[in-house]
Amino acid sequence: MIRKNVLITKGSHPFALSLAESLLRLGHRVTLLDTFLEEKSSMAHLQNYPAFRFLLHDISCALYVDVDEIYDFSHYAPEETSSMIASMKAVVFGSFHLLSLAKRSKAKCLFVQTLARSEKGVEQAKIFARAFCSEFQKEGVLAKVAQVSSEDASKIDAHLETRKKTKEGDLFFEEVLLRMMGMMESQDFLNKDTLILDQCRFSEEEVPVLG
Repeated sequence: MIRKNVLITKGSHPFALSLAESLLRLGHRVTLLDTFLEEKSSMAHLQNYPAFRFLLHDISCALYVDVDEIYDFSHYAPEETSSMIASMKAVVFGSFHLLSLAKRSKAKCLFVQTLARSEKGVEQAKIFARAFCSEFQKEGVLAKVAQVSSEDASKIDAHLETRKKTKEGDLFFEEVLLRMMGMMESQDFLNKDTLILDQCRFSEEEVPVLG
């Protein structure tokens, strides 16, 4: 297996943390990026992995790191802020800078979006982000949007928030992680501009096994 440098934004979100741990178990080097230093405490359990690091950075500013794959969760869980402008800036400018990073690094970039769960301004910002993604694709950048249905996003959030996990919830969430990693590893990465996670199917050889 090729060991990769993976960047995950909105790193303090439980979804991002779970993906990071899965990738670390598979032997990859993982950098979690977040805007707030106080959120670093939620990543304490990952400190045991030598290949893990935390990066304090504003996603709406340019970023220069060595990376092979990028998972962006800023569209899945936009910052809760009193300023709609700040939220939209994070989605639009963040997308542009991550795509620029992917172009410079020849990295794959996967934006994880939810369908119509944010305020109208943020939803419109997501449309701009998808347009950026499409234009960067034309310049040879391997980037795409993975959309999660509102129903599946609610299931994911409920699973991550509850202290008492269920077997059904564990299996569902593991399947989501596997499909997302399988999407990144697929040889046909750009077969569609937007893929709905709950409609994706991958062959066994395309899906990594969680350690």
